[in-house]
Amino acid sequence: MSGIRTYVQTDMRVAPTEGNHLVRLRDMVEYVLGVTKLSVRVISTSPFAGTYDSTEKTLTQTTPAELIIDGVTLDAGDRVLIAGQVDLTQNGVYVVTMLGVDGTTAAVLTRADDFNESSDLVNGAIYPIDEGDVNAGTRWKLTVGTIPAVLDATNLEFNKQVTELKQVVEMVFDITGDDAETAYPIEHNLGTLNVTHEIYDSVTHETVIAQFTRTSINDVRIDLGVPLGVGNDLVLILRAEIEP
Repeated sequence: MSGIRTYVQTDMRVAPTEGNHLVRLRDMVEYVLGVTKLSVRVISTSPFAGTYDSTEKTLTQTTPAELIIDGVTLDAGDRVLIAGQVDLTQNGVYVVTMLGVDGTTAAVLTRADDFNESSDLVNGAIYPIDEGDVNAGTRWKLTVGTIPAVLDATNLEFNKQVTELKQVVEMVFDITGDDAETAYPIEHNLGTLNVTHEIYDSVTHETVIAQFTRTSINDVRIDLGVPLGVGNDLVLILRAEIEP
């Protein structure tokens, strides 16, 4: 038995984040319907210490300081997702309209143009996060407390959408006939019972049906029932998803 080849495939449950990524039909539909919103630079998941003005739709920093969220020093015009307010009605997408200066100038965040009307509060909307020490590349889903939602009156909660990248590993084994053996133990060392298989004739490439047993997380066994003749070689393909 010999031969092994491996390739990595991005789980298509994960939304595209780069221009050259594959796009799922669901992502296209969500974008058209407005479910997937414009991204923000960072997300604040803990309370932002500030005073909210419902008339101006602003959050003004309580203690004047440089504005740093999730390890990122923000610039004027940056979009920020505020998601950790004790008063859930204050959560939402803001734009930095005044930079903070330590001890002298309080930073000001103003609700973004796409999050300053009740009609902007779309239950289930997804907000991608661009940067941050902790939350870069994550996506957060909006859940509104009442429908229809009313800005500054309805509770707004954002929850991280859990997605996983998996490495799809494909291993190829040659099974050589000797006119005697009927059972072939295979060691793959993938560390999982969740493996799938395919067996085919190496000459005709026709699929071969055989008993397939997962004997351990690192081993399987192929039982043919009758001896495999000399020259009647088979190819076994094992596939599994593992952590990258």
